Amino acid sequence: MEIFLPLILTPIIMFLWQMAFPVNKNNHSFPSYDVLAKRNTWINSISVCLHLVAIPLPMPLFYKLADTPPNLELVLWSFALIIGSMITIPFIFVSLVTLPYGVRRFKEYWRFYELHYGISMTGIAIFLIPLALLGFIGLFHVIYTIYALS
Repeated sequence: MEIFLPLILTPIIMFLWQMAFPVNKNNHSFPSYDVLAKRNTWINSISVCLHLVAIPLPMPLFYKLADTPPNLELVLWSFALIIGSMITIPFIFVSLVTLPYGVRRFKEYWRFYELHYGISMTGIAIFLIPLALLGFIGLFHVIYTIYALS
């Protein structure tokens, strides 16, 4: 049953997120969605894969904590690190492949992202920036604990 919970909740959360933060479809400073999709779908596809790659990425850090006594706070910070890496790693990738072509190209990708997912950049930023920051704080706590143990 637990495996089906994300399958049920994700579309509901996305629908509510889209309703709360609708996209301004009248932004004419960028090309049409079709043009944006041709230029940006490959970036988005790799970014989605990187979300999944980011889940096990912090695991080597957790192996160093295997000998520590059970600690709920550390477990929560470790979870924050995983969530933060799922946001930060794809963002770094998007930045690396778009920013060499200028800020306008970077913004173009994010316009595509808005239209593709139907959520405005405000709605995206309100949730993803705090989660990414929480991930950095989690990274600090995990690394601090590792060094404190050595």
